[in-house]
Amino acid sequence: MNELSKLFREIESIKENAMDLVQGTFPKNISSKLDIPTMTLDNTSYIDEKLQEYYSDLVYNCKLKSSGDVKITILFEHKSYKPANEYLQLLRYMLNIWTIQENNKEKLSLILPVIFYHGTTKWEKKYFLEYFDDIEDSDLQQFIPVIEYILTDITKFNDELIND
Repeated sequence: MNELSKLFREIESIKENAMDLVQGTFPKNISSKLDIPTMTLDNTSYIDEKLQEYYSDLVYNCKLKSSGDVKITILFEHKSYKPANEYLQLLRYMLNIWTIQENNKEKLSLILPVIFYHGTTKWEKKYFLEYFDDIEDSDLQQFIPVIEYILTDITKFNDELIND
């Protein structure tokens, strides 16, 4: 884990900072469904050996306002550039969580992955479906998994906003 990732992990492990991150960077249609004050730190890391070179994680459990729970996973990108296919890494990470839950005979959680990026270039988000641009038939497209994440690209923020 690089020094910047350690710093962000330390900052975001404080519940109030994590709550501010959710309220300030999540789309309103998502954050409005979360019972944000119920956020609790999950001290488990779901990063395996293959993901260690790319990410470190911080996980919060949170209740939904309607019913149920969600895992808010903050993934700190170690590299200063966007990975070739972040969706495969995310899918692996999510499977790590669900496998542990299944092994513990727990209910599978909804996962809201957040990628925290600090690179030198802007992260252009490409949707997973775009990797399959040669599959135009909607009957076949339904077999492409829907994987989504929230991107927090701090290259878009000025120093004053970050310090607040």
